[in-house]
Amino acid sequence: MKKIIKTILLGATLLITSLHANAVLVTQDIIFNNVVEGSISFDPLLADEFDTIDTWQSFDFLGVDFAPEDAFVIELQIDPMDIASGLQFLLIDVVDSATFFDFQGIWEAGFGGEFNAILGGTLYDNLPFDLGSVNVVPEPSVAFLIMVGAIAIAFRRKKR
Repeated sequence: MKKIIKTILLGATLLITSLHANAVLVTQDIIFNNVVEGSISFDPLLADEFDTIDTWQSFDFLGVDFAPEDAFVIELQIDPMDIASGLQFLLIDVVDSATFFDFQGIWEAGFGGEFNAILGGTLYDNLPFDLGSVNVVPEPSVAFLIMVGAIAIAFRRKKR
């Protein structure tokens, strides 16, 4: 009985401590005119020694999905001690080859930001924006390991 309790407590401890430590995908909303108009997802494990990431997993803004290959400049900066706080700095220059829109965006924590929308080389609009809520998605393998452990405990119990 003591072994089962120890196993359950160990599993619960691992579950609680690993949810944020193994976050491999962080998604943050892009807010324009108090409405969520896009999002950016990135992998914090790709940060260099200056806590800067130079790619994203997905980025959409105003209904346009951008591939990392469409970007001229990508600079995402995070706080590695608090991944759930999201981005601290964002700098993007990306071109959508289908619509010929060029979005140049800069944002910094505490100051907000602005996207310049350029159409055919001419400034189309300045779009002030802010970053919203952060969604930290835990690594799928953690959930799988916990599920396998629970099945093993149930199987072991049934065997007795």
